[in-house]
Amino acid sequence: MSGVVDFRTQIEDVVGSVMGVPSNPMVVTGGVPVSAYALNDLDGTDPLYIGKATSSGVWLVQKYSTAAGTMRYANISNNAGYASYASAWAARASLVYGLFQTLTGV
Repeated sequence: MSGVVDFRTQIEDVVGSVMGVPSNPMVVTGGVPVSAYALNDLDGTDPLYIGKATSSGVWLVQKYSTAAGTMRYANISNNAGYASYASAWAARASLVYGLFQTLTGV
């Protein structure tokens, strides 16, 4: 199908690479580099939910809106009721999302 773009290609264009390691990993004070997170799950198209976790269990869920062209983030700092990746991923549609710079512990 000519002219059809895979949603993963769109995400890679917007945020670098879903599965890649950024050349300059962002770190929030007291947190871990974003490059330490491994991709666990993808769900949906618009919004697209991207579930990641570190080997120590720190979780991060990203919500990408194709229509709005925005990426928002959720972790335990803005969703204290979800201590594990599994519980956060199960509730991904109802998590509180915000801008990356508003998170702590990432």
